Amino acid sequence: MKIAWPLLLVLILGASAPAFAVYKCESGGKITYGDQPCANATVLDVTDAPASDAKEAGRRLMLEKNAVKRLERERHKREAAEERERRSQASAGAAQRKKCAKFALLQKRAKDDVASSAGAANEKAKLKARRISDDYEAACGRWPERELGYAR
Repeated sequence: MKIAWPLLLVLILGASAPAFAVYKCESGGKITYGDQPCANATVLDVTDAPASDAKEAGRRLMLEKNAVKRLERERHKREAAEERERRSQASAGAAQRKKCAKFALLQKRAKDDVASSAGAANEKAKLKARRISDDYEAACGRWPERELGYAR
């Protein structure tokens, strides 16, 4: 305990020592700052910085950080929504292609039925093929074979 008091006293005196001086020197039109004096040096008092400016700067910094965080959150939300929309569109496109492929397969089978049937069965097969073509056009747009003159 007796050793701690002198050590504590030294620490308190060391902490209360004044800050080092900052010198402003001008030579050859250039201004430099340093801790060593030079000829015609001016000592700057840096301990008199207004506390309100530091508080204001800290407050502004906090506001800017909050604004950046808010903007980042908004950007992440927007990017997530865009990604969900892209996935939704890709899924819808894949479902549409699958549906159109199914109609194409049905059309091919209906054409095969028309080719292999005769008489009344042939008329029934043609009607079925036309209906499948109409369904395809309603779901997928123009039937390519119809444009080429094969379907009807």
